[in-house]
Amino acid sequence: MENLVKVKDMFMIYQRLKDIDPSYTLCFNKENFKYEVYCFKNGKLEYAFTSPYDSVDNRLLLYAKRTRIERIDEILEEIEENNDKLCKDEEEIKTQKPKAKLESIINYLKKRWKYEGYRLYFRS
Repeated sequence: MENLVKVKDMFMIYQRLKDIDPSYTLCFNKENFKYEVYCFKNGKLEYAFTSPYDSVDNRLLLYAKRTRIERIDEILEEIEENNDKLCKDEEEIKTQKPKAKLESIINYLKKRWKYEGYRLYFRS
């Protein structure tokens, strides 16, 4: 906690954070050079989240609103949807690469070989 400095900025972001949650306090961590949000619970300062941004601006407020505990169901749903999409994309990649190679081989054979019944004849 000695690494933390309470932040008051010219855009009053620290005050607008309190509008989202009155227990929020904006701090700068001198050890890792990041902005962090803490909240007062049970009479002591507890870590809430680290800002993903290098500066204090409106994005921090949007991030604070988006990550509120009241939205946990929506956040978990977003995570599940994203995971499903990643799995689907991975499956498509696994099937499309071999398919593309196979089509390439077939096209090559069609150009170079003539198929008659069970026999393949080389085209010159």
